[in-house]
Amino acid sequence: MANLKDIRRRIKSVKSTQKITQAMRMVAAAKVRRAEQRMKGARTFTFRLQQIFSTVLGQTDLTSLSTATPNSTLSVLKPRNSANQTIGLLIITSDRGLCGGYNTNIFRQAFITIDTLLNEGKTPVLFLVGNKAITTLKKRYPTVKIAETLNQLGVEPDYRIVDAFCHQLVSAYTGNTIDSLQIITTRFKNLVTYEVENKPFLPLNVKTIAKEVETALGKLPVDDKAGSQKQVLPELLIEPSPEAVLETLLPMFLTRLLYGYLLEAIVSELASRMTAMANATDNAKKMIHTLTLQYNKARQAAITQEIMEIVGGAEALVKA
Repeated sequence: MANLKDIRRRIKSVKSTQKITQAMRMVAAAKVRRAEQRMKGARTFTFRLQQIFSTVLGQTDLTSLSTATPNSTLSVLKPRNSANQTIGLLIITSDRGLCGGYNTNIFRQAFITIDTLLNEGKTPVLFLVGNKAITTLKKRYPTVKIAETLNQLGVEPDYRIVDAFCHQLVSAYTGNTIDSLQIITTRFKNLVTYEVENKPFLPLNVKTIAKEVETALGKLPVDDKAGSQKQVLPELLIEPSPEAVLETLLPMFLTRLLYGYLLEAIVSELASRMTAMANATDNAKKMIHTLTLQYNKARQAAITQEIMEIVGGAEALVKA
């Protein structure tokens, strides 16, 4: 009977867990749909902003950027001539767990990158997004500098907070705290697939960003395809100067890029959590089935034992 009580208690516990995982899967599914819509909208906006940015950049004399002040935002368009000994790493993870192997996959890439930089004699500087990144990397690399952290963004990040964080990243580059900046994050593909990526962010490579945005959109909008190679662009008059407009436009463009990366990471996290909770629910069903069989076998054995005891006692009375 003690065994039956133990199995019954385990079945009750697993059923309670199954209800929780079902509820968490439904919540994640509802959130991921809305987050996916925001992400796709951000992709389109970033593409349009990239078009404007490229147009203004095409009217700018890039050779004049070398005479810009060292702390100017425009310096992010010019690669450093240094040996790139100080490398900034922006690592984006989630604030919470229970999302399958999402954070584990990001940490695997982050560990490889940091260890490689240390072995090459370079100095990594960490910019961390998400509680998981902050707690894990502090323990694993206590001697590596953590320059800035950002957490508790939620499903829909506050654009002002992202803008302030992006300003800190740019300031670290323009102030020569770092020689370059890489981002380790995830790119959302569909509800069951995402990719961990390690890509450069600063200095800004406009051509690479253009290809990346177009790839994220899947294809160019219809009105941009027609005559995209042979289209004659109108002559533009940019006031007060292309450099001044670019100085204003560049921070907005960088913030939109970072905001898009964060939205991609959030959707990937929610999709991973939805999949993890679905798998947990299925595993709970299998466990309940297995425990139910064990319970029925144990119950049948207990009943058989009682019947044999009764029959044995009756035979003893007859013989007496």
